[in-house]
Amino acid sequence: MQRVHVATTHDAFPYFRQTPAGDGRWGNVQFALEDPDERADWLVVFDEPSVGLETNVPVERRILFVWEPPELKVYDLSYLDQFGTVVSPVPLPGYGRHWVQSQSALPWFVGVDMRDGVNIETMVNEQGLLDAKGWDEVLDFFDAPKTKLLSVVCSNKTRLEGQRERLAFVEALKVALGDQVDVFGRGFNRVNDKAEALASYKYHIALENNRHDHFWTEKLADAYLGGTFPIHAGCQNLSEYFPQGSYASIDIRDIEASVETVKRVISADPWGMSRQLRLAARDKVMMEHNVFAIVVGILEENANSARSSQGSGKSKSQISPNGYFLSHGTKARLARWYGYLRSWAGKVREY
Repeated sequence: MQRVHVATTHDAFPYFRQTPAGDGRWGNVQFALEDPDERADWLVVFDEPSVGLETNVPVERRILFVWEPPELKVYDLSYLDQFGTVVSPVPLPGYGRHWVQSQSALPWFVGVDMRDGVNIETMVNEQGLLDAKGWDEVLDFFDAPKTKLLSVVCSNKTRLEGQRERLAFVEALKVALGDQVDVFGRGFNRVNDKAEALASYKYHIALENNRHDHFWTEKLADAYLGGTFPIHAGCQNLSEYFPQGSYASIDIRDIEASVETVKRVISADPWGMSRQLRLAARDKVMMEHNVFAIVVGILEENANSARSSQGSGKSKSQISPNGYFLSHGTKARLARWYGYLRSWAGKVREY
């Protein structure tokens, strides 16, 4: 059995509930959040490593999952070069190792108790993890009784253009549909568990924060797991991942057309007729597009490389965090801008 060390700064999330027995095992691979005896065959990092992460796993057996679109986060090339394989929906200019273009396999949120969503100390259990429903309980969401029509999750953040677009669309949707649509999220109706916004609903609008090919996230995965018919805004090549007829697409840059599409969908009411397609999509989320299935697939493809590197690269090295490698010039420019901002803030206070 191969051993995989999973490392991430987002270490309170209950990732292993996405394995059938909840034990971090997928096929003949055992995943673990720690590697105390330093015997891991592979290292997998979700987004960013934990601070001070050290490993003796050689570069060619390190895998990074890119979680954020380039509009929100820049992954420094020197950071990426610490990994032999990077899984990313978008190209990574300058990265010359093994790039796997794929959806980024973010963890499911449905079934996770976020509690107050603010103070991590009040959110985690005695094991330091968020409480969450397991594999079998997630399966049960699909056939939960549907007593409500339509839901959408959206925050009231307006810093980014995409956030403003989503908010404008949701406001227009509320005007058009009134109490037919329930809006959840920061600034609206907060929920402890995203299942509260999905399990009782026939339709759910999944609003991504970008429109890149391959960049669909847990927003869509949760909609399928929750047994809804998703109306999706974002990823442009969704048909490469899920059967047509298991979802509808909108482009919220055209608010009027998107609202009309939503109205047509709920009027046609495809929820019942699409059950088998949605079930197939749900199974793909759990068995094919699951992060652990993707890692095992990469391991199988690189079996010969892994065997040839066994016993080599046993010297320990530290995985430096993203941004650690900023050039002196970049750091100097940031310092200058920081100085300008402080000066400007001082003048504002004086005024």
